[in-house]
Amino acid sequence: MSTTGRGQWMAQATFNICLGGIVVTIVLVVNWLGNAAALEDDLLVQKGSLQGSFTEASSVERRSISFDAGDRGDKSGHNELSLEYTSIERDGILCSSVHGNISKPSKPASRLLLSLLMYEEMWYITSLLKNLLAFTSNQTIIVIHMSQGSNYTTTELEFLKHFSPRIWINPERIVTRAFHGSLFRAHMLNLDHALRIGPTHSISFTHLMICSSNSRLFRAGLEQYIFKHDSSLGIKDGRSPYDFGFAFHKRADDPGRWVHRAMRWTPLRSVITTFPNGTKSMLITKVRPTGSFYPMQLMKDLLEALNNFDGAWESTNRVYSILEEFVWATWSDLRRERAGRADGHTVIASMTMSSGKNESWTPTPEQLKSLIAHQKEWFGFKALSRRKDIDIHGTREFVENITRSRLNSLCMG
Repeated sequence: MSTTGRGQWMAQATFNICLGGIVVTIVLVVNWLGNAAALEDDLLVQKGSLQGSFTEASSVERRSISFDAGDRGDKSGHNELSLEYTSIERDGILCSSVHGNISKPSKPASRLLLSLLMYEEMWYITSLLKNLLAFTSNQTIIVIHMSQGSNYTTTELEFLKHFSPRIWINPERIVTRAFHGSLFRAHMLNLDHALRIGPTHSISFTHLMICSSNSRLFRAGLEQYIFKHDSSLGIKDGRSPYDFGFAFHKRADDPGRWVHRAMRWTPLRSVITTFPNGTKSMLITKVRPTGSFYPMQLMKDLLEALNNFDGAWESTNRVYSILEEFVWATWSDLRRERAGRADGHTVIASMTMSSGKNESWTPTPEQLKSLIAHQKEWFGFKALSRRKDIDIHGTREFVENITRSRLNSLCMG
């Protein structure tokens, strides 16, 4: 990998793919311009043509790119990364209808930022990113925090940076832990990063959506639902497997362990649970974070309030609770007049409450088919197992098949 003047470089890779006995050559050119200039990966896909080509900036010298096995420390790891890179080409991830062109945005009235935290292995990360790119609008930006607790190599991080112009890798990394305040902090770091670099791409966001790494999408259109309802603050009585996507209230002095532990965080007691007029709320609002969404201006105000609270971020390291279930929802609920319609539910159905590590807790394909057929306003599910070696129900294969089908329809249609 080499550079030319003022931090500019271009990378090229060629792949041969066999389709029905015909060898198709795809040339990948990745162009990065320093000073926060936009990536441009515009694949020209022409109907009736077997060859795709990328636009090239004539002022930038074409260079080759390689992934050195020594950077990972083992040859097998290098081979796995190379195979993943080839599979992305084969699945058509690089076509412009999936990526969009963030350097020349159409500036829609509404635009979504999706925040994601990752700590998993590369095979899992690339599988999730394909799924998210397939079922989100090509105007949606996905910002990713890579846990500092995972030992990613420089090669792997560079690979993810150039996966798609719609994917922004947050350079600021902290150690994240389950059921811990670090998860909320990492999402807010993502928000801060996207708000800082968005203007360099002429991008302004109107809504924020929270996503978890063990969720997957199965239907397009979540942006339209989010822009219609503005906030996932809809409240519904009764209990069913799908009611977990709605908001509900709990007393701020609830003795339950999650509320009690969360309320130990001083900013939650003194800032988040305070109405704009200074009145204290006796209730807090809880929404399952995966698939929850809120107006961006409210999230900007929350970020500013916590930035101005001395020690707010450092103190998240001492919180052993699920802050992300309470903070965004409570802050927005106490400002409902600015939360839009605020009658939506989360766009991802939490069908299983596990971390997704136990394969037996993963929904079956039959359960997913029922959800897809009968619940038209759910766009994804959790939890999917993070284990590569086991797929008892065939759920991973089912999700990968619908993702591949979606990508093919986008790139060939």
